[in-house]
Amino acid sequence: MLHQGEPIPDLDDFSALVVLGGVMGAYDEQTHPWLADEKQTIVEAHAADMPMFGICLGSQLFADALGGKAYLIEATPEIAHMKPVLTEAGVEDPVLHHFDAPVVTFHRDTWEPPPGATLLATSDRFNQAFRFGSALAIQPHPEADAAIVAQWVEIEEELPLMKAAGVEPNDLVSEVIDGEAAQREMAARMFGAWVEEIKNHISCPPVGN
Repeated sequence: MLHQGEPIPDLDDFSALVVLGGVMGAYDEQTHPWLADEKQTIVEAHAADMPMFGICLGSQLFADALGGKAYLIEATPEIAHMKPVLTEAGVEDPVLHHFDAPVVTFHRDTWEPPPGATLLATSDRFNQAFRFGSALAIQPHPEADAAIVAQWVEIEEELPLMKAAGVEPNDLVSEVIDGEAAQREMAARMFGAWVEEIKNHISCPPVGN
């Protein structure tokens, strides 16, 4: 693991890159110096047109590394069980159009997409997804089931955020449990569509690669 000092593997050994979440911010290189190496890897993977999927902190790292901006929310953190609102481009996107069920969003940071990126989804307050070349970035957590969320609400660093957002931890977990069947079915479709993109990329690589 990067935060334990392990090096980032050689990208030549992989066909795609997935960057997941964390309690830190994309701008916290001083406290978490491995973030600088992670962002450099994101830049290299993007330049090589490698398929990339970023979730939560991953989406913020994509934005920050590729010319956009990740920053601390001045308003109330966004912690909820919600379905993002797809833009017109999101409805047409081969992966994001599957995002049709509520999932947990849990963040105190947000992002502005890189110049030239396509915004795919929003909420009533924040951007939620973008595509930029080979990079697909989403703020919410389609991968997080009730067992995962139950662990998150016990993390000490997250308790002040939930209090600030007016969220009762047990209520949030209950909402996730109630919607878990729909979340799992949707996530299978969405991640399956992304895997198909990877397969197509491998079978039909860009000219020059």
